[in-house]
Amino acid sequence: MQNRPWRAGAALVLLTLAAYANSLWNGFVWDDEVLVRENPFIRNGTYLPTLFTTDLVHNSHGGPAYYRPLQTVTYLLDYQLWGTNPTGYHLTNVLLHTLCVVLVWLTLRRIISDPVIPLLVAAVFAVHPLNTSAVTYISGRADSLALAGMLGAFLFHHHYRQHQPPRLLLFIAALLSYVAALFSRENALLFPLLLIVLSGPPWRRACRYAIPFLILAAAFLAWRAAVIEHVDKPILSAWPISWDLRLQLILRSLAMYLGLLFWPVHLQMDRSVAFAAWQVGVVGLIVAAALVISLVWSARRQPVIFRGLLWFAVTLLPLTGALNLVATVAEHWLYVPMIGFYLALAVVIVRHTRWLLPGCAVVLCALMLRTIVRNRDWADGSVFFSRQARVAGYSERTFTNLGHTLVVTGQTDAGLAALERAEQLNPRCPTAKYNLAVVLALRGELDGAQQKLHACLELAPDDPTGWELAAQLAEARREHRHALHHYRRAISCTLDVGVRLRFARFLLRHGRTREALATLEECQYLEPGNAGTYRLLAELLTAIGQTARAAEARELAASLDRHS
Repeated sequence: MQNRPWRAGAALVLLTLAAYANSLWNGFVWDDEVLVRENPFIRNGTYLPTLFTTDLVHNSHGGPAYYRPLQTVTYLLDYQLWGTNPTGYHLTNVLLHTLCVVLVWLTLRRIISDPVIPLLVAAVFAVHPLNTSAVTYISGRADSLALAGMLGAFLFHHHYRQHQPPRLLLFIAALLSYVAALFSRENALLFPLLLIVLSGPPWRRACRYAIPFLILAAAFLAWRAAVIEHVDKPILSAWPISWDLRLQLILRSLAMYLGLLFWPVHLQMDRSVAFAAWQVGVVGLIVAAALVISLVWSARRQPVIFRGLLWFAVTLLPLTGALNLVATVAEHWLYVPMIGFYLALAVVIVRHTRWLLPGCAVVLCALMLRTIVRNRDWADGSVFFSRQARVAGYSERTFTNLGHTLVVTGQTDAGLAALERAEQLNPRCPTAKYNLAVVLALRGELDGAQQKLHACLELAPDDPTGWELAAQLAEARREHRHALHHYRRAISCTLDVGVRLRFARFLLRHGRTREALATLEECQYLEPGNAGTYRLLAELLTAIGQTARAAEARELAASLDRHS
């Protein structure tokens, strides 16, 4: 392998493809519905400038904002090729992860001369089941996009530092790669620290290397803050907990992460340290102490181990409870840190305990088989949430999503039971109450649906989906004036064109064509590229006898969304 490095690269590619081949037949799961299947912003190129001036979940109600425009750009490109066929999106995810595997191998070859260690670390990274939440899950694509950008920036900058021509182009390529990483996921802000770690001593020179990237990071933060302020969402949700409790979260998270790195079982997407025993915090304290001691010990004696552990620390510690993120522990947050951890471990095995090397092949096979099995958990929403409910029985979000998915697939009774379980776990969960109202309405129990919806709107009075359901219930009771009022309340809470299109259809059903036309004009102003607007406009124009204009609207809709 040392004399023929392309063979090692080819072996890594084949290994990665083999581990994730069975994910290609999975469907859309969880956030994939919002980010891909129901996302009008990926239907045509007219939305492209808008993607950089809005958040990831466009026009969604509530919650912190995620600014990841490059992730949505890749969905837009996928949609032009595949429409809403999930296989194409899964293929893109697998190819992106394969690219990251090769970049990990190339990066580690630049910082260590031993050819075995980079190959071993890249192979573990390729097949590790923790990475399924970034690879098998279409919405997890941001992790591989950001890592590819960061490692690409390092490699371009490394060649630039080696005075390889053309130097200026290499430097520009490094900066552009980092910009791509920043526009992919927030953890790319940590790259200047990672660059210092990868560049190695002398550390003063490594810090100088990071200065251009720090400037880019600062400029990106300013731009991101302006965008988030424009969409009127918090950068981070309020989190009124004491710092001593945050320290406990950090320690518990560290213990859980270390356990997952050594024993990746009971994998799930709704893990919480709040339900962990106090002993987990003690283990976390031991892990933190061991990490500090190892860093101090290896700083002079084992520089590669030191850099691996430092890589692990600087890319993971900000995600362990110091900030109020969407979770206290998330498996995909190990996507970048695990490389540093396994680099340090591989050095120990290869250089100091070589008798363990034969066992590495067994471990790789076991990890790969676990990944193949885990891929099947993501087959579709009902499979995913059913299996997650077995290991996250404390999570009302899991049972809410399970109930919603079961109802959508026609399993109304099972969905109702799951939603009732979610409500029991958290009586103040508006989403569970909303979904219960939907189920009861489908069963014809309008009074029960109204009661649940009233409780939902008391908890979330500005939720447009709640007011839209109230309008639909009023229409079912033939209370058209109330339905009109509720629809107007819904559109006052959001700029979402989808709500307005459903309102316009309501107006059209009840012969209020002038108001429907005015609503569609508002939709055209808010989203000029929305094909659904022109399809409904064609229906309206046909209804009032303007067939020529209706044909033009249909042609425009087809040109804006050829897969519809």
